[in-house]
Amino acid sequence: MIITNIGELGAVGGILRPFQFTIERDGSAWDLTAYSSVDWRVWDLRTKTLLALTGALTVETAASGIVKYTPGTDDPIHDASGTYEARVWCTPTSGGDPEPSALHRFTIGAGPTPAAS
Repeated sequence: MIITNIGELGAVGGILRPFQFTIERDGSAWDLTAYSSVDWRVWDLRTKTLLALTGALTVETAASGIVKYTPGTDDPIHDASGTYEARVWCTPTSGGDPEPSALHRFTIGAGPTPAAS
C-alpha cells in the first residue's frame, strides 16, 4: 500500500487557511480530467473516526491532480493537533461509482505553548 505524506499542514489552531495538495494514485499524480467531482474523507488516527468536515475541496489543476481544500467555519480540523489519513473519492464524468485516491497522511502540529500573559 502506498501512503503519500503531505506533511505538516498547520500548527497551534489547526488548519485555518486554504491549502493545496496533489492527489496521487498508483504512485503518481492522478489526472482528474475525466472526473466530475471530488470528495475528501479524513480520518483522525488517534480516535479512528471519520471527521465531519464543513469545508470545500475543489479541483485547481485537473491534469496534474492538484486540489485545494478551504476549511469551513466549524471545521473540526481548526484546532485538532494530531495525525490524519485521507482519501479523495473522484466521481467519473461518464457515471459509475466514485474511485479512491491513494491514502494521504498529514499532521497538524501542536506548536509551542503560548506564553502566559
